[in-house]
Amino acid sequence: MSKELLELNQALALKEALARKLSQSDRQLKPIQCQSKNNIQNLKWDVAKIQKEKEDLVLTLQMTKKEVTQAKLSKHLQTHLQKLEEEISELKKLKEQRKLLKMKIIQ
Repeated sequence: MSKELLELNQALALKEALARKLSQSDRQLKPIQCQSKNNIQNLKWDVAKIQKEKEDLVLTLQMTKKEVTQAKLSKHLQTHLQKLEEEISELKKLKEQRKLLKMKIIQ
């Protein structure tokens, strides 16, 4: 009987230790999850902002293409548009990486 009680106490102690460890892991994971969520939200905002700027530049570019005297400005806008498209691409990659990181952290 005391052997069974001893085994039960040991099992209980192991389970309590595991519960403490899980609780500690959850406490450590929460700030990381919040930060990842904030980072993803910031990246979404950046992508939306740059997307809007791109659309504005596309409209401006279309208008300037109609004017022969604005050829230099058009070239500048095309270059800027290309840079923005590259930046959007990079931000989307970062966003995807953060999502993957968040998924790995959760697992």
